Amino acid sequence: MILITRPVEEAKNLKKELSKLGADSLVDSLISFKPCYKKINFRSCNLYLITSSQSVKVLRQNKLEYLEILNKGKFLVIGEKVASDLKKIAKKKLMKVAEDSSDMAEYLMSQKSILNNKNKIIFLSGSVFNKEFIKLLESQNINIKKIKLYTVVPAKKLKPKTVKFFKEEKFKQLLLFSSFTAEVLIRLIKIEKLDSCVQNVKIFSMSNRIDQIVKKSRLFNKTFVSEKPNQASLVKSLLAD
Repeated sequence: MILITRPVEEAKNLKKELSKLGADSLVDSLISFKPCYKKINFRSCNLYLITSSQSVKVLRQNKLEYLEILNKGKFLVIGEKVASDLKKIAKKKLMKVAEDSSDMAEYLMSQKSILNNKNKIIFLSGSVFNKEFIKLLESQNINIKKIKLYTVVPAKKLKPKTVKFFKEEKFKQLLLFSSFTAEVLIRLIKIEKLDSCVQNVKIFSMSNRIDQIVKKSRLFNKTFVSEKPNQASLVKSLLAD
């Protein structure tokens, strides 16, 4: 049995994919999102940084208000899935689609000559984001402004069925897609006093950053990281186990 911790919409799609591959899974979405519309004045010299599909979803939901940005904006994107979602609503070509935050940071630092005071990066994000990534850019004097388009809401407790399955040691594998979700999971496991029940659950994370959080908790004996930071690679790692 596999535990899926993704938000509801993404979790349902992943569960269907795993089912087609013959894998049983249970969904317990540990985070949800609350959109918060913010007025953004378009400037042709600005670059728009997007790192999550949720930001794209908010742009889509308020497409008329953000039409000028979507039609004329220059976008920097992390993740192929985010890029694919954005292409469905934005007319401009994407300046850069990075594999992960390290790839994007490397690109931006190589482009510092064009990122002067007139070229501000507008980071369209949620309440939770990769702070190390932003600190790195700021340390390189890259002008960046954060605009929060949604709030990430953590689950207050695990589902009763999730707790039951942990206690019965039915979960063999667990998937983690974000550092924040990992932190929520660890906190809820401790609240339910399940420490001794989860040691043999294999954790599959989408990045080394997530894996470090999991290892630091010392709750799990075996952890794995997907070769690439995307769902397809993570599922491949899971099935290869």
